[in-house]
Amino acid sequence: MGKYSLLKGKVRYLKISKEKEEKYKNPEESGFIESILGLFIIEMIGGFILITVAICKFVYEFVLSLLTFGLLQTKLLKGTPFVCYIGNVKVKGKLENVAFNNGDYVEMVVKKIDKNTYQAYAVRFPKYHALFFPKGVGLSTLQLLKYCMFGVGSIILCTDILIFISILFNHEWGSSEVIEITTTSCIGFVAFVFFFFFVFGGRSTFICNRIYATLGYPKPWLHNSWYEEFLFFKMNRRRDPELFDDPQTPEFQKIRNKDIQHSANYYCRTPIIPSWVNIIDESKYDVQITNHLK
Repeated sequence: MGKYSLLKGKVRYLKISKEKEEKYKNPEESGFIESILGLFIIEMIGGFILITVAICKFVYEFVLSLLTFGLLQTKLLKGTPFVCYIGNVKVKGKLENVAFNNGDYVEMVVKKIDKNTYQAYAVRFPKYHALFFPKGVGLSTLQLLKYCMFGVGSIILCTDILIFISILFNHEWGSSEVIEITTTSCIGFVAFVFFFFFVFGGRSTFICNRIYATLGYPKPWLHNSWYEEFLFFKMNRRRDPELFDDPQTPEFQKIRNKDIQHSANYYCRTPIIPSWVNIIDESKYDVQITNHLK
């Protein structure tokens, strides 16, 4: 499984496909209603065997996702298909919103799939400090697990409190009852966390981790893009020098409301690209084309 590269240059010959995506079903693509029904079924049956089977299934899918990631990563990309040239390099991909045009300077996280063709996994638009991902990509693995653990933990805690109150009013507690409730809660917590992790696109987070690592974020597995976007708009409103004096994006200008793309993830200061990342700089080709036209 090769590492991603960073492709720099101006967009040429951009073609955006309007065709509908082929629908295929993945474990994390189950509908919300089906997910809730599944939870109620598990809660109603409430057997240790069913919960154990659920844990084994989620662990199996988690390990399978890691082992077959190189084969599945392109199938996990969803969004608007596009094809373009960055300098002399052909790029194709899928993004939630193709918000760049011909002549725009972009930086793409790509992987080579043919002799002179690359697959795009994310597009950075330095002029606006915007990152464009495929649908369902943008949240790191540990962040999604954190949200799942918080949500599931809150539900189980409230349920346990109601159960203990019910037991308290009906009869005295027994040590066996406390142990049984505690054990069931712990097993259910692990099972439901894994369940929600895959339902809400857990496998796509592995792609996001590699994207953030390629872009230079120090803790890609834990990067919180939502919090950084909150800081971005706060700094943008008050024209914070940390944002406006970014040496790597001197062309950045204040974002206005009409410039905001709701499908974009905005970042603050541009991180430094790691030395291990292969940078394909096609901006020299753009200069040659410009001089030739003159």
